Amino acid sequence: MNYEGFRKNDNKEYLGFCDELQSFIYSVMVDENLYSVIALKNAEITVLITYKVHQPQACQ
Repeated sequence: MNYEGFRKNDNKEYLGFCDELQSFIYSVMVDENLYSVIALKNAEITVLITYKVHQPQACQ
């Protein structure tokens, strides 16, 4: 993910500031059910973790 893609993404949530990384931390939806937690510092993106959310199917 680059800064321009991050900036245009409407599906992001600010999580806080990390003193250790001196970066702003965001959760960003990358694809359907796929998210990344990223660090933003001086318009540079570092992907910290990417995870997939499982959507359980309805019981019948």
